[in-house]
Amino acid sequence: MLANPAEPRSEERTASLAPLMAGLQTLSGVGARMESLLARLLGRDLGPPRVVDLLWHLPSGYVDRRILPSISDATPGAIVTLRVTVRKYRLPGAGVTGAPLRVICEDESGSLDIVFFHADRRNVQRMLPLGEVRIVSGRVDRYGDRLQMPHPDYILPGHQSMELPAIEPIYPLTLGLTQRGLRRVIGQALDRLPDLPEWIDAGLLKERNWPGFLEALCLLHRPRDADDLARWPAARERLAF
Repeated sequence: MLANPAEPRSEERTASLAPLMAGLQTLSGVGARMESLLARLLGRDLGPPRVVDLLWHLPSGYVDRRILPSISDATPGAIVTLRVTVRKYRLPGAGVTGAPLRVICEDESGSLDIVFFHADRRNVQRMLPLGEVRIVSGRVDRYGDRLQMPHPDYILPGHQSMELPAIEPIYPLTLGLTQRGLRRVIGQALDRLPDLPEWIDAGLLKERNWPGFLEALCLLHRPRDADDLARWPAARERLAF
């Protein structure tokens, strides 16, 4: 029987999957130490982990980093993202130890203190220059009658808001790995996925309301909005089938 010319030949399919079967050190920024940490995290018993193994390390939750309309909408105890203007530095006095460096930021609705402990003031002033608009994302607390955000997770210039993930997956970790570092390497693994033909019957996909294989991985590792989050259960079911 002649092969269907529309279907990729086996050698072509093998070549397209080769980047996924490669070792972790083929990823940018992964050296021997990080490979060791990832191997511990992925727990592969039959040899060293491959790039494809990262795709099956699925998130356990997420952080919503969509920008709030104003400071007044921030809830103490929650992780929030705000667009603010830097107004004033409140530096510890000479010889004072343990006091934080506070950066007073504002929007039309109120003010927020960005707080740093044991920080280099020049670095803080570089990240948060007076009069400039910044996107800050992190947990907010109330200190007395003021809202504060200690050590933000992200500080970006106002025009770079698109570089902040609106929905940020949270992964199980092992000691020595960070969320940001793990997301970076998983993103590289996802970029290596070829456009594979779907192998589950189209009728079953429709009946179960499942996404395709590639879409399921993108929904879990790169959710864009609340609609994508709502499809997480279906994506997990699809990948488990």
